Amino acid sequence: MTTRLLLPPLLLLIIAGCTTPQHEDSWRYEAAAATKAYGEHYLKEDWVLVESESIQAVRSAKQSADLMPLARFYLSRCALHRAVLLEDDCRDYLETAAVERYDELDAYYAMLEGSLTDRRVSDLPYHYRDFARATLKGDGARIRDTIAALKPLQSQMVAASLSLEHLDEPLIEAIIDEASRLGYRRAVIAWMRYLEGVTADTAKREKLRDTLKLLEE
Repeated sequence: MTTRLLLPPLLLLIIAGCTTPQHEDSWRYEAAAATKAYGEHYLKEDWVLVESESIQAVRSAKQSADLMPLARFYLSRCALHRAVLLEDDCRDYLETAAVERYDELDAYYAMLEGSLTDRRVSDLPYHYRDFARATLKGDGARIRDTIAALKPLQSQMVAASLSLEHLDEPLIEAIIDEASRLGYRRAVIAWMRYLEGVTADTAKREKLRDTLKLLEE
């Protein structure tokens, strides 16, 4: 009679893990995942994780001569800074773009810089195109509508930061509310500060000032 050999469960898991197929370009997925995680942690001000994901994104992106993931990370980081109303000249992206250009990233950079043209709108990520068209027409009401419809919040904040002169207080407050729901402390504070500076409502301004004081203690 043949005796069946029963392997310990842990050994079975190890063997299964060793036989799991790996993507040849797993570095590309790792760079994309780290880029996305970087944005989340940045907005939540989880600084240790921000540093970790930044290192991972750059390290993974530099596994290949394909510079798209590296350029995407640098441009995403620049846009994220703009989304919380910080100045950023996108220098790292421009250094990468000087070596290799990508239509989608170039169009996105042009949108950030306010130099986008009609013929480049179709190169943008799809969800930005209505906003870009409204911006090129200077249609304030349409700009607000397209910003309000943008998802996710990071994209909405990027668009809003490019259209400050067209924003109204309800739209700014909606951004703050959603940032609060997601725990995006950096975005909450940035947009509350902005609203404090533009609102004509004295009571609202005082409440914003008092709330900011508590959040920043």
